[in-house]
Amino acid sequence: MSNITYKGKEMYLQFTPAVVKKVIAGPESIGCTSTRDFNAVYATTHLENTTNPNNIGTKHYPLLRGMVDPPMKDEQILSTVVAGVKYYLGPINTTNQPNWNIDHLQQISTVQGEARNVEESNNFEDAFPKREHSRLCKFVNTDLDYPEGVDLEKVSIGQIYPDMVLEGRYGNSIRVGGRYSSPYIIISNARNERNHTETNHDGSLMAFFKKGTIRQHFKFDHKLENPGSFEETISELPFVLGSDSIDSGEVTRQELKRFIGDDNYNYGYNDNQIFVNSKRITFNSKSDSIIMSSFDNLIMGSGNNTKLITNGYTSIESSNVYLGDQARLKIENGEKAEPLVLGIQLKETLKELIDIIKDFKVSGVVGGISGPPSPDILSRIENLTNKLDSPTFLSDYHYIEDNGQKPEDRE
Repeated sequence: MSNITYKGKEMYLQFTPAVVKKVIAGPESIGCTSTRDFNAVYATTHLENTTNPNNIGTKHYPLLRGMVDPPMKDEQILSTVVAGVKYYLGPINTTNQPNWNIDHLQQISTVQGEARNVEESNNFEDAFPKREHSRLCKFVNTDLDYPEGVDLEKVSIGQIYPDMVLEGRYGNSIRVGGRYSSPYIIISNARNERNHTETNHDGSLMAFFKKGTIRQHFKFDHKLENPGSFEETISELPFVLGSDSIDSGEVTRQELKRFIGDDNYNYGYNDNQIFVNSKRITFNSKSDSIIMSSFDNLIMGSGNNTKLITNGYTSIESSNVYLGDQARLKIENGEKAEPLVLGIQLKETLKELIDIIKDFKVSGVVGGISGPPSPDILSRIENLTNKLDSPTFLSDYHYIEDNGQKPEDRE
């Protein structure tokens, strides 16, 4: 019980344990009469007679304005009355489980001399399956908790500060914390029930880091094979880009030899970064543009195909365009590369060649040997030869790789 002062008068605020009998989730829930009832519950205090199954108690509203954690049926809450209206806090963390918490007080409470049965009272409905999701914790991460420069003789190894964590009932969470003095935020959904921390193998994950690599932050990543069987195994799976790690059918990414790789992606990046990871990610602009901007490089990789589909034009504005990385490497190494052909310039050159052939004449045949072409034709052939030595139909900026660049041709 606590006392507060309101308009000069002392008022008392008392909390009483209660058990939830019915939950109002929305307008379809029984007992909902208006939007005021959203997330309200019907509950009976442990001082009341709760042996009557028809006694659903009285309506309680969430006590806090901006944050609501509605309990489920048969969970324990704290009931209080403010200005004649009943409110609740909870559910009470009786078993330290994020998914469900039984009402322990029913084990020791008696009504009319009869002890109540916990198993009978906690009849979870089919619409809310019970799950054994592990409570999140924070493991010691020596790479990040004790960075270089920290005097290990002055710290207690293993003594770290827990994070602030908001956990849902089904392996979803928001973690706000840090390692040493570097803050982070980790948002996770569909975490494995047996995992006590987030991994990059969660269903979906978004993380904000100030310091530390992605692999350092998720150093406990593993994959559980054949869970619950005698062949259950745990294998470590450090983070690898999806385009570089997928095996499909008979061909692996290593055999394809076209992947982002360590040359383009720095797995050791150790500064402010955002990590987004899921089975599928959709960015959609419903009425305007999507704009991507990078101070340095923009790198895109695909384990299979890449498609650009547009109802308008596609424009690539670049100082140089290389179709195949071999073309770029040749230019950078001072070697001769294959430039792209300029269609109009090539057309004019070929037309000029055709005109020469059409006008080609010889001076006569002597002893079965034709005479030389006319001086005019010889002059035109010479001009065409000079054009081929310095062709205007080859691009000075855009190049294509040589034939024979398929994996089987590179062995």
